[in-house]
Amino acid sequence: MNFDGRCLPRQVQRIHNDAQEITQNATAQSNLIQSKAKAASVATVEKARSDGLQHLYSEIGITDQKQKAAFDYLRTIRARDNIHLTVNYQQLVSFAGNIPR
Repeated sequence: MNFDGRCLPRQVQRIHNDAQEITQNATAQSNLIQSKAKAASVATVEKARSDGLQHLYSEIGITDQKQKAAFDYLRTIRARDNIHLTVNYQQLVSFAGNIPR
């Protein structure tokens, strides 16, 4: 500072640089916290999904991996907006003829 209390240009630049560094560090820390929170929330949702599917498979008696994969595939495509699952009469009759009695 000058004798009259004003900052010199170098001091102003140093203060400006310090402020930018503090801002960038805060932004980086914020981004890290948000990334960790998102990863934790995805992990929680996926664990709940896995636990729920295991419970469902157990309740309805699906034990074969192919059946589990088929169920998961149908569940996945059913959730898509641009896909519509339908069964026509011929498919229904053909399927009904293959049901073990």
